[in-house]
Amino acid sequence: MRFYFDTSALVKRATKEKESEAMREFFSWIVDRGDNCVTSKLGRIELARVVRRQLSNNRSEVNSVMRKALDNVSLYPINDAVATLAEEVGQPPLRSLDALHLATALTCGANAVVTYDERMRRAAFDEGILVIQPGGQIRLPDSWGWVPGSAALDSPHDKATV
Repeated sequence: MRFYFDTSALVKRATKEKESEAMREFFSWIVDRGDNCVTSKLGRIELARVVRRQLSNNRSEVNSVMRKALDNVSLYPINDAVATLAEEVGQPPLRSLDALHLATALTCGANAVVTYDERMRRAAFDEGILVIQPGGQIRLPDSWGWVPGSAALDSPHDKATV
């Protein structure tokens, strides 16, 4: 499988937040399975901005945190195909950067999007992509009884809320 990690998921790898441990366990599990982990070059840029804000721009620490957070994650370029799809994907309220993330996930052939962002979660679901939030609490709209594909990642160690 190919998993697309948006910035909200990458931040969980780079920092200590409520869901960080669950994200690290989930990430290790999918890497051990031989799955592909992908993010956009945009994800790298956004992550760098977050890490720099948190570490007061200490270049050595920033570089170390970035290397660890992006270890085993392939960077997908923002090419013409991604840019064109980003113009059209999702509902009109979808913000530009979320549209770029979603377009990248679709263009790179991701089977699932790992996100903690509500807008991104809804947009990916609307596109038919499995949405994963390790350790998170996904709130389903009243009309949804279940998330399609929710059994796709059952494992003895499954910490993902799908």
